[in-house]
Amino acid sequence: KQHPGAPTIELNEGEQEGYVLFGLAALRDPIRDGIAETIRICARAGVDVRMVTGDHANTAMAIAKEVGICSTESCGILTGKEFSKLAAHELDERIAQAKVFARIAPEDKLRIVRALQARGEVVAMTGDGVNDAPALKAADIGVAMGSGTEVAKEASDLVLQDSNFQTIVGAVEEGRHSFRVLRRVIMYLLSDSFSEVLLIVLALVLGLPTPLIVAQILWINLIDDGIIDTALAFDPKDDDLMDQPPIKTNERLLSRRMIGMMALISIVSGVGLLGLYWWMVNAGFGVEHARTIVFSTLAIDSLIYVYSVRHLDKPILNEHLYSNKFLFWSVVGGISLQVAAVYVPFLQRILGTVALSLADWGIIATTVLVLILIIELAKALLISERKR
Repeated sequence: KQHPGAPTIELNEGEQEGYVLFGLAALRDPIRDGIAETIRICARAGVDVRMVTGDHANTAMAIAKEVGICSTESCGILTGKEFSKLAAHELDERIAQAKVFARIAPEDKLRIVRALQARGEVVAMTGDGVNDAPALKAADIGVAMGSGTEVAKEASDLVLQDSNFQTIVGAVEEGRHSFRVLRRVIMYLLSDSFSEVLLIVLALVLGLPTPLIVAQILWINLIDDGIIDTALAFDPKDDDLMDQPPIKTNERLLSRRMIGMMALISIVSGVGLLGLYWWMVNAGFGVEHARTIVFSTLAIDSLIYVYSVRHLDKPILNEHLYSNKFLFWSVVGGISLQVAAVYVPFLQRILGTVALSLADWGIIATTVLVLILIIELAKALLISERKR
């Protein structure tokens, strides 16, 4: 049976007599397992895969169909001969439309890379030969095969030790995950820090005693926040990671939606805690007593609302608390340390805290719950707005 990409070659002409068929030999370089599925993942992720090869056009098209790069004959193919025949603007247009490039010389690869970049594309180029070096260097991401030449490796940004295309897709997924985690950590730390600043500044403006002393601020920033932001780095990859479009090169590290949520969290926490502190001072609570309650409320609130900022597109009740076991136990450990900060004598002296009653913990729990509910309500409004 003839393979779809194999050209028919006529070995003899005319009638042949006196021959006996001894056998047939066939050669084929099979496609690696999993490549077709990898191409489908790329398509879902908005990554446009194009094949550049020195093979015959028929062979190239057959392979492209087999792995899923092309689904029809009209998917677009450009051959090396056409590079010299077409005018510059026509060639650039054909390059943009083509999915398959056949009989391509190494020098033509550089033209392909530059033509795609001129259209605003972020181009990753794979190669292994000496002649691939210019294109690998010009690409936004040059990827050399581990089995390739040293020249190709030097010109590249990445080297695939296993020379496997699937590894590139894994790198894309890991990059997207790292970007999401970085955003979460920054959003968590900044919103927590701004709420502290707002609380202290507003208290000074209103002429109230300082609601937090330096040691308490350092405790929250170094102990509570330090534990949590480290644990966030162990967040598992989201299931929809490769179902999202690529991140634009000019996209901000913090989107407007994230900045809006940070501002909301800071204002809600800062103003809410200020109101609590003002009430306690005027209700006859001692300053150290009121500070201890505000300190504990802010610390525990920052430990709990991390589950709100992990995913802005779903409510906290849909969070799987143990999906990141490091984060879960960090929250448990942070709450335990906060309890110790209130009751352990030497920590009381350092942090300026006093022992709290069960009623005080009820005030803390109620305040934290109200703050989280307000944040979750704002998230729900944002989610509803995005779905419209």
